[in-house]
Amino acid sequence: MTVKECYERIGDYEEVIGRLGREDRICRYLGKLGGDRTFDDLCRAVEAGDVEQAFLCAHNLKGLYLNLSMTHAGQAASALCEALRAGDPDGRAPALLEALRGQHQTVLSTVDELLRTPQEGASQ
Repeated sequence: MTVKECYERIGDYEEVIGRLGREDRICRYLGKLGGDRTFDDLCRAVEAGDVEQAFLCAHNLKGLYLNLSMTHAGQAASALCEALRAGDPDGRAPALLEALRGQHQTVLSTVDELLRTPQEGASQ
């Protein structure tokens, strides 16, 4: 899998290459995703009803996804973030978290597939 093929599944390749400049740099940032525990912290906060902590986690994830041009996950994180920003008055956070979970899993599995594929000329 190439970086471009990866981004066909998770976001906007032209945007991320424009932002980060080289595929090896993109791969370096993508390689750090598996060790990030923000999504786990978000799940715990939503489960515990800690709207403030959940908002902080969702906001951090939104920034992470959007800075790496992962548009689908970024949109899902943004929707959850906005519900939490308002204090989740209609109780939508758990459903929005599930939508985000699906996007998050797609990102992780796609990135894992990319990073297991030997890259040729990844310095673009």
